[in-house]
Amino acid sequence: MGGKERDNRMKRTLLMIAVLAACLCSAASAGPVPPFVTIFMRGLLDDRDAETGRETLGVPIKDEDDMASDSDTHIATQQSIKAYADSQAGPGTGNVVWHEIRTDFTLTKKGATPPGEESEAIGASGNLLAYNYAFNPSAGTDEEVFWHIVIPSDIDESQNVQFYLGWWPDSGYGSGDYRWTLEYLVRDVDDMYGTDIDRTAGVPTVIYEEVTPTNATDLIETPFYDPNTIDANKNQVVFCRLSLDASESSADDDGHVYYAMFQYAVNTPGQTLGDRMLFEDGDSMLFEDGSVMTFE
Repeated sequence: MGGKERDNRMKRTLLMIAVLAACLCSAASAGPVPPFVTIFMRGLLDDRDAETGRETLGVPIKDEDDMASDSDTHIATQQSIKAYADSQAGPGTGNVVWHEIRTDFTLTKKGATPPGEESEAIGASGNLLAYNYAFNPSAGTDEEVFWHIVIPSDIDESQNVQFYLGWWPDSGYGSGDYRWTLEYLVRDVDDMYGTDIDRTAGVPTVIYEEVTPTNATDLIETPFYDPNTIDANKNQVVFCRLSLDASESSADDDGHVYYAMFQYAVNTPGQTLGDRMLFEDGDSMLFEDGSVMTFE
């Protein structure tokens, strides 16, 4: 069905609804249905419920929770719209709020086989320089850096931590892929928060991502989060080793790393979850979620 035909059909439907409303008001005040109402409209007025009325009007309805048919000729039910909206991920009421822990390359320490420390121009003028670690896929050994992070106490422990790497290929890059590898170990700090406090124990976990850049100029943020999430809880320490797997990388030039980032879900609601104060009255404050705080 063309767009013009749909528009005409919608206009006819709205006109009928407007006339029906006038007829209902007239019928309520004057008694019988006015004689100018057509047989079709008399039939619609006699319909007992909305579903029967829609059948008379010829308006097609879909009660489809996943909206899989992607129909442009049906009207969705309220229930299906709510079910579809509730199933979607992303920002909003009831969804996860994420915070970030970024580690600049200068906060990482070089290993026994270190990458080179370089700078490259950013922007058309060339006046801006971005300093970074340049990992060489042709080095023969895996160049490496080390660092650690502490998981904040406001983490939602039902959600795993996610890892991202910020980097770009060298300006001389022409082809091939990079395999970035993160080796990590999660440890408790003391007995207050857990029992894994022995720094000499535990087997590190290794996760990796292979990336083939589309060009030699784009800044890249590589996510390791699916399915490579990190199970860590509040006040735990995550010890990290980042390397470029030389044996599995075929890129023809360096990969330049300028930050690493961890994302964690917070267990405190944001404004969309209802912690905003609506008003203050004397010694009491009313919040958006209905809670009341009283000072004495």
